[in-house]
Amino acid sequence: MKIIFLGTTGVHHSLIAAYVYLQRLPDRDFKMIPGFSDIKKDDSGFPLFIDEDSLGNQVYTLGAGREVLMAQKTIGDLVNVLGFSNEDLVVKPVRIKGEQLLLMLEKISNILGGESISLLLSNYIVQKEFHRILKEVENFRLETKKLHLH
Repeated sequence: MKIIFLGTTGVHHSLIAAYVYLQRLPDRDFKMIPGFSDIKKDDSGFPLFIDEDSLGNQVYTLGAGREVLMAQKTIGDLVNVLGFSNEDLVVKPVRIKGEQLLLMLEKISNILGGESISLLLSNYIVQKEFHRILKEVENFRLETKKLHLH
């Protein structure tokens, strides 16, 4: 199965959610997480492969811009049209306060080249919302257990 953590960006809160889900968050200093706030990785528009969980499920992140819920619905509809099921692909949106600011920081750093400032501010915003990310991932684990996806 493939699991996509969907956020406004694929390199901020959705990335941290993926690492929390994988139980591989080495440190609460998110700047040390591979790919954190690396806007170049988000520019492609493709899901970013993070790793496999202990059951062989492939875990990805994806940035959807401002329309996270619309992207979730679109991906879900596409999965259904193609004849796949929740056992093939699960999309988990990760929402936090400040997610729109993260999106703006990404665009500003693209224009101004202020990647170090963006990294510090992004780290601060995601740190402040870490409790929300933990709760969302825990709820996701409970949902997937009910669906017998693990």
